[in-house]
Amino acid sequence: MQQNLHTQCALGHLQSVMESIKRNPSSLNSLVQGWSPLMFACYHGREDVVANLVQMNADLLIADSQGQTALLIAASSNNLAILSNVYDVSYLNELFVPY
Repeated sequence: MQQNLHTQCALGHLQSVMESIKRNPSSLNSLVQGWSPLMFACYHGREDVVANLVQMNADLLIADSQGQTALLIAASSNNLAILSNVYDVSYLNELFVPY
């Protein structure tokens, strides 16, 4: 049985995650129940999956219906390795440069 990308991220199946995204690049930021693959990986503490999704330019600013982003989910997990992967200061600084 083939699992969907979000389940693969939650379970930490890195190779399957990478293959799924290679087959369907638009799935990188797809939503299931309002959560992206990155959000599922953050919530379940899948450090290697999070690092790879961030490296592949997963959208860090996707928010669920409660306004939670991957950063907030990572912070609530108290996993510093995941938090440091999601909290990309240089990326956030580019978004908030005053004009």
